[in-house]
Amino acid sequence: MDQQKEKTEDKLWQLKEAMQRHSKGSNVKITEVLAVSEGYVRKLRKHLEL
Repeated sequence: MDQQKEKTEDKLWQLKEAMQRHSKGSNVKITEVLAVSEGYVRKLRKHLEL
């Protein structure tokens, strides 16, 4: 469980960095940078908004 939380926290950090570098980037661009699905990017973005 802790390992999964750590992995999610790492992806959140990567998402924040990618959003800063590609501020006008779409979810599709972010998925290419992070190598994850678009659905996962949407989920992470929602998590950041909380």
